[in-house]
Amino acid sequence: MVPELTVGMVKDWFPYEFIDDEGNPQGISIDIFKIATELTGQHYKFVVFDRWGDLMTSFRSGKIDMVANITASESRSKFADFTSSYWQTPWSITTHKSQENVDSIEKFYGKRIALIEGYQMIKELSERYPQVIIQVVESFDEALTLLKAGVIDGVLDNMLVSAGYLQENNLYQFKIHVIEDLPYDISNIGVRQDLKQQLRMMEKIVSSITDKDREKIITRWSKIDVVQGINSKIYLRNVIAFIFIATVVIASVLFWNRRLQNEIKLRITAETKLKHLASHDLMTGLPNRALFNDRLNQAIVSHRRNNKVLAVMFVDLDGFKQVNDTFGHDVGDELLIMVSDRLRVVGRASDTVARIGGDEFVILVTDLDDTAQASKVAEKLLRTLSVHLICPLQLLMLVLLSVSLVFLSMAKPLMNCLKVPMTLCMSLKILVKTAIILPHAKTHILFC
Repeated sequence: MVPELTVGMVKDWFPYEFIDDEGNPQGISIDIFKIATELTGQHYKFVVFDRWGDLMTSFRSGKIDMVANITASESRSKFADFTSSYWQTPWSITTHKSQENVDSIEKFYGKRIALIEGYQMIKELSERYPQVIIQVVESFDEALTLLKAGVIDGVLDNMLVSAGYLQENNLYQFKIHVIEDLPYDISNIGVRQDLKQQLRMMEKIVSSITDKDREKIITRWSKIDVVQGINSKIYLRNVIAFIFIATVVIASVLFWNRRLQNEIKLRITAETKLKHLASHDLMTGLPNRALFNDRLNQAIVSHRRNNKVLAVMFVDLDGFKQVNDTFGHDVGDELLIMVSDRLRVVGRASDTVARIGGDEFVILVTDLDDTAQASKVAEKLLRTLSVHLICPLQLLMLVLLSVSLVFLSMAKPLMNCLKVPMTLCMSLKILVKTAIILPHAKTHILFC
């Protein structure tokens, strides 16, 4: 059974995360984790905090596994890892309706702006715009109380948070201003540094979220209902609500227009990722069989022309099925990742390490002057992997290998050269645990 992971959230940060009337976690961030559960079957237990500062204290001390919505920073990277951004929203300042429209933080030089305790923006604003007076508060409620009393001139917060709060509380005496010269508020998922596999999984989840998914989520949590009526007060309230909705829509249009310039880059990046996934192993990140064959064919053409030696090493993990059966597939997957990481450091930058099957790897060793160089690479491989590995759950295991090394004859067909070591490697696994096979005109077997 997959263990349940704990995720920290604050109780009243609408629309990102909050507790509804039935006591259930809701919001944009929670919907992201629902998608993760649907795709992977992993379950999450949400730990609710009254204040952001308390949440960060628990996360820093390792009492919770993840944070649903957090902005990555250099200081936080000392104790946590982060996924890429799954949501980006402009910052806005809430003021009285009498305030003229502004779009720059410079308009608030010499004025007092409230920010909620624990926001990363507090540090950034004080460093970049020291002319702005910062008032740190515990909640949006406290900030609006100070705004009503005239103690502060505005409340700086995420646009969705500000609009959602005014909407939920019918506070139409205020308006929001989208601040264009501040960087967007970035939403990442924070993961404890010892949960590398969970980080990789959450990164894949974030990367898989489509524009349609985001549209569905934002429609769910930014919906404003206007109640119709014939009473003049209700009618006036609806008119004010319409003006507020128009303001939010205009701000959203400005926000998305600003992102259009980055859309092409994002699409190119997505296409690059898809091409990478098509040619690489999803678990280890190594080239797959298709990419390996392509590089092998290119190398053969090049080596024939330059009269160089080309070698291919076939690496097979012995007893891998027993690891899966005894400790589970999660441990087996982690073992494959650890082995692939070590294989990367064996060869040179010009060599190719690929995963072609469940526990089967190949290394394409190129640009050799003689066969002795490839033998040295094989010896280095054996020294690197013939050691104990510490796997998850602190399991100590010895990796045993079957290795075949073939020097390709440029005068022989490619498939004839590659069939020999695979057949020999399978038969040798019954007799020995580590072997180097050197097929020339006649096959020689050296036992190590």
